[in-house]
Amino acid sequence: MRLSTKLTNLGIFAAAMAAATTARAESELPPLEVRGAPEPGGTGLHNPVTTVARDIGWLDDMLLVIITLITIFVLGLMLYVMVRYNRRANPTRFGTYPCFILSPPMVVTLPKTLIDANKPSGKTILYI
Repeated sequence: MRLSTKLTNLGIFAAAMAAATTARAESELPPLEVRGAPEPGGTGLHNPVTTVARDIGWLDDMLLVIITLITIFVLGLMLYVMVRYNRRANPTRFGTYPCFILSPPMVVTLPKTLIDANKPSGKTILYI
C-alpha cells in the first residue's frame, strides 16, 4: 500500500472518531430551548428582540399592504377600461385612447404611493 493511501485512511478514521466523540458529548448535554424554529401556519418573521428587528417587521407588513393596494388599484383600472371601452359598448371607434385618459391618475398616484412608502422605511434601512 502506498503511503498516501495509508495517510488518507488514517485521516478518515480520525475524522470519524472526532465526529463520534462530538455526537456523544452533545447527547449528554441537557436539551436547549429552540428559538427561531418554524411554526405550523406561521407566515411572518421571527419574534423581534431589538427595536430594529421590530421596525423591519413593521416595514415588511406595511409593504404587503402597499403592494396589495397598488394591485387592487391597477386591477380596478383594468376592469374599468375593459367594461367601458369594449366593442359592444362602443361600436364606433373612440377618438382618444383610454390610456391617454387614465395615464394622469396613474402617473400621480403610483409615484406618490411609492414615495410615501419610502418615508418610514428610510430610518429602518439605515440601521441594516
